[in-house]
Amino acid sequence: MPRGGENLPAGSVLVRNPPLGTNSGFEVGELKQAQQIVRVNPRSPLLESVDLTGVFLPKALKLAPPPGSSPVVESREAGLVWEGVDEGRKVVVFAFDPRQPEIGQRLAFPLMLANAIGWLSPNTGSATIPPGQTFNLQPLRDAKDVVVRDPTGKNYVFTVTDANRGKAIPFVQTEQIGRYAVIQRGEKAALAQSWFTVNAGEESVSDIRPRSFQPQVASRTLDTIASAVSWEMWPLLAAVGLGILAIEWLVYARR
Repeated sequence: MPRGGENLPAGSVLVRNPPLGTNSGFEVGELKQAQQIVRVNPRSPLLESVDLTGVFLPKALKLAPPPGSSPVVESREAGLVWEGVDEGRKVVVFAFDPRQPEIGQRLAFPLMLANAIGWLSPNTGSATIPPGQTFNLQPLRDAKDVVVRDPTGKNYVFTVTDANRGKAIPFVQTEQIGRYAVIQRGEKAALAQSWFTVNAGEESVSDIRPRSFQPQVASRTLDTIASAVSWEMWPLLAAVGLGILAIEWLVYARR
C-alpha cells in the first residue's frame, strides 16, 4: 500500500490484511488474541446471503480506516470488515488475512468477497458475452474516437468520422477472456468509460447470487405414462425360466 492517501488510485479500493503502521490513511495495529465475530450489520450489501455464525479468526488487525467508513463485521475488540466512501471513493477493508482456514475455507468468505466486488464495481450490470461474439460500440455524439482495452492491455482505436457518427462500431477481437474497457475520447479529454466482459462459461453458472426457481410440473400424469406401455415382458421371461427349469429336471431324472 502507498504511504499517502493521495497516492491511492482514483477508483474504488479493496484492501485486505493491510501492513502495520500508518499507510494511505489507515492506522493499523495488531490484535494479540483470537477474535470471535459478535456483531454484524445485516443491512450491509456485503453480507447479503452471508452467514458468519461461529466464525473466529486466530489473527486479525485493529485499524482506524479513513473517515466515512463504518464497521460491517465486528469482534468485541475491533471492526474486522469495514465499508464506506472516502472523498467519493468507495472503500472496503478486510482487517485480516483471508488465507486463514477458519475463514478462507468457508462459503461465507467468497460470498462476502463477491458482494464487495459487486458493491465496489463501477460497471455493475455491464454486458457479458461469450468468446468470439461481436460487441457493438456506441460512440457518443462528441466522441472523436473510441478505445477498447482488452484484458492483456492491448488497445484498439476506432476513429469516429462524419460518415460513421451515430452508427454502431462492431468490435470482433473478443477471443481473450476477461474484462474489456471502452473509453470514449473527445477533443481534449476522455468523455466516458464503460466495460464489458468476455466469459468462457455460461453467465447463469457464474452468477452465484441466490435466486428462486419456479416449481416444475410434469406435463403428463402417472396414469398417462402407465397407459403408454403396450405390453409387459415379465410373462415371457417367466415362461423361458420355467422352460429351462423343466429341461434341467428331465436331464436329472434320466440319470
